[in-house]
Amino acid sequence: DAGIYIIEIKTGEGTLTKKMIKW
Repeated sequence: DAGIYIIEIKTGEGTLTKKMIKW
């Protein structure tokens, strides 16, 4: 399905938010 997926990666410096668009 097409949509926006948000992946949160926890690191030692903080939280990294990565946005990916899948078609």
